[in-house]
Formats: sequence, C-alpha cells, structure tokens
Amino acid sequence: MRSLFCLFFLLTVSSFVAKAQNPYPEKPIVPAPTNLKELMEKPIFNHSNLVDSLIVWHAQENKPQKGVHGYRLQIYFSSGTDARSEIQKIKARFLRAKPDVSTYTTYSAPDFKLRVGDFRTKSEALKLKKTLSSMFPDSFIVPEIIDPNY
Repeated sequence: MRSLFCLFFLLTVSSFVAKAQNPYPEKPIVPAPTNLKELMEKPIFNHSNLVDSLIVWHAQENKPQKGVHGYRLQIYFSSGTDARSEIQKIKARFLRAKPDVSTYTTYSAPDFKLRVGDFRTKSEALKLKKTLSSMFPDSFIVPEIIDPNY
C-alpha cells in the first residue's frame, strides 16, 4: 500500500513538472532585425485579429467631428402637413427679435425642428431661454454638436 501511494505521488509530481516547461519555441517566429534602422522602418507586432478590430473601432468612434459638443435651444417642432411653412413663420418672428442668433431648421422624420443658437455651456442657453420665455414658452435646451466659430 505504501509503495502504491509513493508511485501515485511520483506520477502526480512528474505531471506538474512536465506542465511547468515552456511550451513556446526558443527561436522567435519572425527573425529579429539585424540593425536598428531596419527595426525603426518596419517594427514587428505579434497580435491577434481582435486587436486589429479594436483599432478600427476606436478610429471610427473618434473621427474628427465638424464641431464641438454644446447646446441649442429648440423653440418649435411640428409634424403637421403645413409644418415647413409654420417653421418659416416662427423663424422670421424669432429673427426679428434676435437677429444676431443663428437658426437651424432640421427634418428628422416625421418632425420639423427649429433650433437656435450655438452655446458651449448649458447656462448660456438658459440665459436665452429666459429672455425668450414669453415669446416661446415651450422651448427647451438640447445637446448638439455646434459650430465652434460662432
């Protein structure tokens, strides 16, 4: 019984020792460059395809934008049959009151939206909202990509 236990113990220890050996080859898969100039011109990267897909995803997510994150004041939206003409009337009324503030008319199915201003902070948009509250009581602040050169 004692010899059977010793044999079992030796086999268990030898299997752990066998697994502890390095499974990777001693020679590199790609030959090492012979000089520094060769290394600088063509660096060697060994990585999986997952890394390549993450690099592509990162580049797409961080494409240069045509503006900066900011805020606008949405003063009107409608989806009616005469929404376009109604937006033009409200835009003219707004420009008579505030000719120095830029206006943006957009169509996002099924709504036409009239947004005004280019504000970097919410507090700047809130100031205009307060001054226009009597004219446009249903206006609200929306986050949007704005023109940085306003």
